[in-house]
Amino acid sequence: MIPLRLEMIKEEKFRKELLDVVDESMTEVFGEDATKLIYTFLEKEHHLRKEEIPRKPKEFSVALGKMLGSGAQVIERKILEKTCSKFGLKYRQKENYRFADSLSKLKKNFKTA
Repeated sequence: MIPLRLEMIKEEKFRKELLDVVDESMTEVFGEDATKLIYTFLEKEHHLRKEEIPRKPKEFSVALGKMLGSGAQVIERKILEKTCSKFGLKYRQKENYRFADSLSKLKKNFKTA
């Protein structure tokens, strides 16, 4: 029972940290006002609230892609780099990576640490 509780605590910590990184990354690139507009767009057009991003990275990636085209990869890469850094991991960019898959691997590494 204790390992399950610890896993839940780690999961919640990962989600919170990831949400902070997403917010920080988008604000650095777009500024505060534009980031707020992006969150509004995500919620209205894709029914994806800001708080849901850590649980729905694939939907977040798809929505960003529709909004920003290939520019979405810049944001995704920045998020992955900052997330790795925050958890003391080394970011290695891979060809043909998928944002959601990369986050899933990061989460597994974080949970086993």
